[in-house]
Amino acid sequence: MQIIKKAFSGFLNYPQYSMPALFLAWGLFYYFYGGVINVNNGFGYDGVIYGNITKNFYESVFGKYLSMYRIQRVFPSFAVDSILRILHLPKKTTYIIYAFQLYNLGLLLICTNLWYRISKIFGLELKYIWAGFVLGFVSFGIAEFTFYYPVLTDTTAFFLGFCLLYSHLKNYTFAKIVIAVIGAFTWQVLIVVSLLLIIFPYKKLETPENSNGSSSVIKRFILPCLISLPFLLNAVYYIFIYLKTGSLSLIDTQIYNRLMYITAVMNFFLMSYWLSEILPFGFSFRNYFNLIKKTLSEIKIGYLILCVLIYILMYAVQKYLSNSEAVDGGSAAKLFYFISVYCVTKPLVFIVTAVTYYGPVFIFLFLFMKYYKVHIYELGTGVVISFIISFLMLFATEARLISYFVPFILLLTVLVLRDLNMNNIQLIILTIFSFILSKVYIPMFNIPGNPVDKFTFPDQLLFMNIYTLSKETYFIQGGVIFVFTVIIYLSFRRQKPSESSQIL
Repeated sequence: MQIIKKAFSGFLNYPQYSMPALFLAWGLFYYFYGGVINVNNGFGYDGVIYGNITKNFYESVFGKYLSMYRIQRVFPSFAVDSILRILHLPKKTTYIIYAFQLYNLGLLLICTNLWYRISKIFGLELKYIWAGFVLGFVSFGIAEFTFYYPVLTDTTAFFLGFCLLYSHLKNYTFAKIVIAVIGAFTWQVLIVVSLLLIIFPYKKLETPENSNGSSSVIKRFILPCLISLPFLLNAVYYIFIYLKTGSLSLIDTQIYNRLMYITAVMNFFLMSYWLSEILPFGFSFRNYFNLIKKTLSEIKIGYLILCVLIYILMYAVQKYLSNSEAVDGGSAAKLFYFISVYCVTKPLVFIVTAVTYYGPVFIFLFLFMKYYKVHIYELGTGVVISFIISFLMLFATEARLISYFVPFILLLTVLVLRDLNMNNIQLIILTIFSFILSKVYIPMFNIPGNPVDKFTFPDQLLFMNIYTLSKETYFIQGGVIFVFTVIIYLSFRRQKPSESSQIL
């Protein structure tokens, strides 16, 4: 027994080796014994597009067959195409799926190494390094979906997010430029975030206090409410249309009709409250004028010009390669619609889907938001702006939309756990919760079936993890998440962060 205990202790004491070893073991196990999505011969839904691009990469990309949206996601197909060419393997469906699985596994192994390097930058103790591994990699979105539905761009976006975080902390400008260029052809928001972090290099900011005075509480909520109001108004408009016509464009989930207006108002107050915890000041034109003035003074004109040129160049390349008549995919207007409407289909459904997909890291984010503020500002202006953008996107009820920013949220969460002085028992609790929510123990063979019924089992085993929740799984998963949230809250509520981490 002592030998086993000593070996286990030694294994944990070297996370730089044991973390990638654990994930490698899991990835290879899934590769040989795990299931693959039973749609389009394993390519999946959007994946059939990326799989077919891989089969004929140069013809597809340079033959102007793809829309702008698809051009913005061709890099993973290029990477897998290159791997198959180097290994002289045929571009058959089976080989492409296997290559994507191994490609994704390779990227995630690098991510475990990057997490260790990032943890060393902040001098994290061993238990926090492992907490980051558990919260970051033991989730449905990373441990299961990556290999079950491999022919997607999500894992590459997650990997680039880790690279961007590390490059930002090290102030590697050239690396951020490379990530911006690759991101422009992987996950469009990545180029925006990368350029923001070039314009605003890593520089610790003072955590701004809320304005003083008898009306400070009211002032604190004015700007958050103004930001949240357009989403509320848009939601109310479409709820009215839905209740009148019985249909909502692009909304593919079961809806609680009678609760929609109540849910919209509740989301408005929640969004406003959480934004009030992050935004720098109470509403004052003088405060914000000074803030904008100070922020602009931080910008180096050379970096700004460089970023404008990069963006223009990437847009020109995307425009040149894309078919102007092909229209599909996302847009800012569609994203605004999803943020406004998807989150009113069921009460707090955006919380359920975020925790279901990425695990307890989002329980902490929603539960202890006020403790995040000091660390967000420590990472600089670019991260502050990127955090607000990504946080709003969570209301679109598809957590994978911010896969590029999850590494940042992971780091912030671990820093909050350090402030709260997490103990070993709490780490064990988080590990158990992460494992349960990851659902890696549920076989996913031949799911979904044919024809696809998204709202009944066994197909719901897949769709309950994204945004197409049935009412049944909403209650089941929501109930489990509620229990986990209560346990986490009761476990951490008596632990207050150090004075330097508290928000005044």
